[in-house]
Amino acid sequence: MPLHEYLSFRDGELFLDEVSAGRIAREFGTPVFAVSETQLRRDTRRWRRALEDAWPDGPVALLPAFKANTCLALRHVLNGEGVGCDTFGEHELRAALSTGVDPACVSLNGTNKSAEAIRLAIEHGVRITLDSLREVDLVLALTGSAPRPALVRLRLRPGGETLAGPSDFSDRGDSIAGLAAAYRPGFALADAERAARSIVDSIGARLVGTHVHLGRHTTSLATWVGVVSDHVRQIARISAACGGWRPSEIDLGGGYAERGSPVGKAIAGREAPPEPPSPEQYTRVIAQTVRSSLRQHGFDSKGVALQLEPGRAVYGPAGVHLTRVVNVRCSPERPDRRWVELDTTEQFLADVVLEHARYPFVLAGRVSAAPAAPVDLTGASCGFDIIAAGVPAPGDVAAGDLVALLNTGAYVETQTTNFNAFPRPATVLVSGDLAEVIRRAETPAEVFARDRIPARLTGR
Repeated sequence: MPLHEYLSFRDGELFLDEVSAGRIAREFGTPVFAVSETQLRRDTRRWRRALEDAWPDGPVALLPAFKANTCLALRHVLNGEGVGCDTFGEHELRAALSTGVDPACVSLNGTNKSAEAIRLAIEHGVRITLDSLREVDLVLALTGSAPRPALVRLRLRPGGETLAGPSDFSDRGDSIAGLAAAYRPGFALADAERAARSIVDSIGARLVGTHVHLGRHTTSLATWVGVVSDHVRQIARISAACGGWRPSEIDLGGGYAERGSPVGKAIAGREAPPEPPSPEQYTRVIAQTVRSSLRQHGFDSKGVALQLEPGRAVYGPAGVHLTRVVNVRCSPERPDRRWVELDTTEQFLADVVLEHARYPFVLAGRVSAAPAAPVDLTGASCGFDIIAAGVPAPGDVAAGDLVALLNTGAYVETQTTNFNAFPRPATVLVSGDLAEVIRRAETPAEVFARDRIPARLTGR
């Protein structure tokens, strides 16, 4: 089990910073999400420092994905660390801008962008990562009345021979290449050349760079060498098509795994993915490959800005999900199979299903209890709701025990649903000895607050 810096065990109890897990559960109830501000700042600084050290060639920018955790308080924390963000679509863009993030450090990504999203980005000076010829046309149509030029990049599809390896989150043995090919965003190279010519020849838009996003498929550094090499090859083709255009910035997206990554660890019969590289390893390999690939194609790397979007790697380790044991029962058909029923649900932990995640866990009130026979941690919904199957737990685990699921800071709280009419849990920010609600729990009434019943159905 990974023990991040903000976690400690004191007299058998789990602490986040200076606050016990038990105190959080008592004050805010369970299930509840808790995030360590200390850890979030620590990991953000580490990634930023690693990128700066690896890329002295030009400016750098860390743009953690806003979608990884949309709590506005956490965006304020990252603003204080001087980093920007990747936003997907109009709604994320508006939310991020509302926190006061520097627009020059924001990227508008996403497919099927609305004209309003593009107009808003142009108005604020946000980078627009274009994803299709349709979006090129929208930008060029909107720049005629805009007070400033549109700053755009082209999203190119990832490629490279090293994508032949298996994806960590596929339980069918799919290759990274196969899943990348099935994922729609990004220009085909011929369309990218056409788009680049249109933008370079325009008056109101500036083609400042390119973007590629692989996603969290693997911890292999060799795969990143292939992705980056192929991306620079595509840049060279676009440059030739545009009479020598040069990128001033290259954004290599996200997909960087966090320490203790839970992705893929629940796939039965497969060896668990190896521990992910450190931020220093990721950035060093990526920077070296960008530099050598640019030179191979006749470009000078000096002055080129390098950008990364490590949302999962920044937010993930900072989070803990606290939940209480409601009941322990045995299968009638298989007495050796025990179900530990929790007051949470996979509906609050979507990556258990989507990415076969298995979150490390401890009994937060007695972490020294020795594991015994395997159990299934299960949730409260009407489905199978298996949060972790066949995991070792203390033999005396019982109702009332507090369970802490670790590494839940990214893509967990933001994907919660109201299935079975569950109100979504609160999120608490821990900083030193402070514990404060930054997103309150829903009430049962709020689950149905959007419903409207026509009078004819009520007999009134």
